[in-house]
Amino acid sequence: MYEFIIECRNNDRYFNIERSSKILYRGIVYRYLGHQLGDIPDNSIVEPNYNDIYVSWSKNPKDTHIESKLRDPMTWIAAEIKEPYYGIDLVGLAEAISELVEVEHRIAIKDEREVVFPTIKECITEIKYIERKDEEYEDE
Repeated sequence: MYEFIIECRNNDRYFNIERSSKILYRGIVYRYLGHQLGDIPDNSIVEPNYNDIYVSWSKNPKDTHIESKLRDPMTWIAAEIKEPYYGIDLVGLAEAISELVEVEHRIAIKDEREVVFPTIKECITEIKYIERKDEEYEDE
């Protein structure tokens, strides 16, 4: 998908610079890792798995919906997507596709501000281990 969007960026017929700038994202993103509620409790911390697999991140630093689905301890990660990397902004992608085909598409929920990007070690800027009972996590 990433290679396709980069190629489209270079092909002004479909994805001009304006459209591709909606799709290709550089900036700060956040991600939660943890065990789902209902999993066998082992209280183990989930460490990031660094690889080239695209996973869901958010532009929102705090997500109470995700927090409500995970049990303690949770791992909260911040990353900065910068040169030479791009994330794929799913809201921007939906808007660009809607412009192209003149039909509204819903790939993502706007409030989630979702970006897909691999977990690349050199992009990670902060990792917090959250125990809500200790109130360590504060809204940033």
